[in-house]
Amino acid sequence: MKVNFKIIVCASLSALFLASLALAASYEAYGLVTDADKFTSLSFSALYGMPSSNVIYAEDGGNSSDETSDEADTPSDENDLSDSDVTSDGDDNAKCDADDNANDSTADGGEQYAIISSDLSTGAEYGLEASNQTSYEINLLDYLKSEPTTPTLDEIKSEFSLDEYVPVVLIIHTHGTEAYSDGNTYSESEDFRSTNIDENVVAVGSVMSDYFNSVGITTIHCTEMFDLESYVDAYAKSTAAVSEYTAIYPSISYVFDVHRDCIINDELECVSAVTTVNGESVAQFMCVVGTDEYAGLHTGWQDNLAFACRLQYTLWSISPSLTRRLSIRSASYNQLYASGSLLFEIGTCGNMLDEAKACALYVAEAVAGIILGG
Repeated sequence: MKVNFKIIVCASLSALFLASLALAASYEAYGLVTDADKFTSLSFSALYGMPSSNVIYAEDGGNSSDETSDEADTPSDENDLSDSDVTSDGDDNAKCDADDNANDSTADGGEQYAIISSDLSTGAEYGLEASNQTSYEINLLDYLKSEPTTPTLDEIKSEFSLDEYVPVVLIIHTHGTEAYSDGNTYSESEDFRSTNIDENVVAVGSVMSDYFNSVGITTIHCTEMFDLESYVDAYAKSTAAVSEYTAIYPSISYVFDVHRDCIINDELECVSAVTTVNGESVAQFMCVVGTDEYAGLHTGWQDNLAFACRLQYTLWSISPSLTRRLSIRSASYNQLYASGSLLFEIGTCGNMLDEAKACALYVAEAVAGIILGG
């Protein structure tokens, strides 16, 4: 029997191409990449869930008016907004996330680069401005004015027995090793990651969890770092965790995936998104909202968006400089499990931990006010 090797080779290449597209679709569903067409080849960047170009450009000292973010912590860093052509991957850029296995690299070796402060606030009335990376036409004011669909604490308690443990909020960290800066410069060996939950973004989630519990909003804080062993598998692991928690505790109505963003400009300066609120230096906040454009099962994304608009307005009322633009994405980012599911970017890798914690407290207070029916 004569074998036609040309046919075999062509068939093999076709199968490989189709497999890569399937892989891209699955990654997109988890929020690991922002555009399926970026997976036309299995490049290093694609495999790590990062756009093909991850350098973030900040002009005019990083004061942006056309800032864009891929965050959703994926790459930036939810992940990945309004100001002068600052581009953030929404969750992590190549500099911050190139290492699949996170570590506590704080070596002083190598060239030093500056960490610069920048105000990335929206400047829009009510804080209602967005980087809309979907094909949907969205009027944020309409969502702000819409009737709330997320339940209040009293509504949740009325549905479940008061004699039982009734958790309302779940806080997770898909990229739990994300960490912050500790000075005005960073070295080329710095990866802005840490496995110490007292120093990384898990500590920021603890601030929120502690506040929620202190005001009677029972909260579960999952401190597992899902990117500890593999950055690529982080979203798949956090998806499984969210599914398990919500199955065990159906009373969970709010799921917050807490990250920090990462912005590096063309001078390799690390941008710290910071403002001053009541005399205190506070990291700025960005909310990432997933949709059903790439994940068709996420039919309730508009409920999440309405909740995000209310949160944005509440924080804007505290301080107009506290919030960055909303980031509306094509992927779902695990936000299909509860009507109050959002991805939070608390500051950037250029912020100090204390600045991020200060921001987290303001966010927790604003969220609690909404949940309590304020």
